[in-house]
Amino acid sequence: MIAQFEHWRRIRDWEGTAGWVQERMVAGRRTAIVGKGAERPLHQQPDPASPVVARAAPGVVARLVECRGPWCRVETDSLSGWMRRSEIWGVYPDEAVP
Repeated sequence: MIAQFEHWRRIRDWEGTAGWVQERMVAGRRTAIVGKGAERPLHQQPDPASPVVARAAPGVVARLVECRGPWCRVETDSLSGWMRRSEIWGVYPDEAVP
């Protein structure tokens, strides 16, 4: 969401398209999308030396749980792990995510 006016929310999708939608059409939880290109590793801890628990394909949508510096923890129904912030869309470079 990049703006709001009364019951309307302006959103921008991962391909750059922006538009206004009614607030009831937008979920309140944060999600992130795995960036274009190759599969990305999902680490057990926010450390590149940490074991890889899975690989995420480009375009996969996951819940954005938290970010610590250059790392963000994401979840799906069956997996949870850490990805580099630069490898996902849906969070700004310096944004604090609880």
